Amino acid sequence: MSVIVGRALPDVRDGLKPVHRRVLYAMNVLGNDWNKSL
Repeated sequence: MSVIVGRALPDVRDGLKPVHRRVLYAMNVLGNDWNKSL
């Protein structure tokens, strides 16, 4: 039950779910920025 709640509820600090936080971290590690010019 705690696993389901941990995945379903956004964090109070930033409003992100764990999966979204992992995606943003991976994008940062790869150097993908939203304002990066080609």
